Amino acid sequence: MTTAAANSLLKFFEEPYPGMLIILTTTNKNGLLPTVLSRAQVIQFPAPRRGDIEDQLVAANVAPSLANVVARLTRRWTAGWSWPKMRTSPSGCT
Repeated sequence: MTTAAANSLLKFFEEPYPGMLIILTTTNKNGLLPTVLSRAQVIQFPAPRRGDIEDQLVAANVAPSLANVVARLTRRWTAGWSWPKMRTSPSGCT
């Protein structure tokens, strides 16, 4: 994230619309500026198991061979993902 983008994001965090809950997702929290992270609560989710992804795709009528490839690629992409959630909101929601 560029510094300009991070500054715009910070302004958005500091002046949200009334009642807004902000959820920021990233696969690389280290790529965010410390000032962005300081305004977030990090909630980590374990990456889904490859077999579970593949089973869901097959259940959705995706060909098993394609489901296997997509599941392998998806597993690689989601490894170690986390979702920073804003610590505060104007309405007090967390």
